[in-house]
Amino acid sequence: MRYLPIVMLSVLAAACAGTTGPADIDVELELDFRLLLGGTAVVEEAGLAIEFKAVPQDSRCPPYAYCVWAGDGVVELRVRDTGSAGEETRVTLHTNPSQGSASATFGVYLITMLSLEPSYRVAQHTDYVVTLRVVQLSVQSLDMVVQA
Repeated sequence: MRYLPIVMLSVLAAACAGTTGPADIDVELELDFRLLLGGTAVVEEAGLAIEFKAVPQDSRCPPYAYCVWAGDGVVELRVRDTGSAGEETRVTLHTNPSQGSASATFGVYLITMLSLEPSYRVAQHTDYVVTLRVVQLSVQSLDMVVQA
């Protein structure tokens, strides 16, 4: 009977360990960072949280395959303001510039996908890692984005 509390704590610890996902990470403006599928990056100085939600489409070719086109990896992010505004949006980024942009704006910030790994479609969608960079736009660059 005296071992029951130890056994219960062991079972509880094992159950909790199995339910964790990718850890949230803290990142800085203008520095590249890698984010696991399901993970969230917090850019504290910008008041942003970026969650890597999904790769809904990946038509990129595996290595050593002959492909008739470059393919495209599509990444879905959820970007939200962590401040009082609480604004939130879904962002879709592309690895192939002919299919869509690798960058999106959120307020005065530009979020750019630098890479999606692995560099080809995988069977298990839990293996994806996206490399991103967040920069604050200047007034001049904001004007150029609005005009485009």
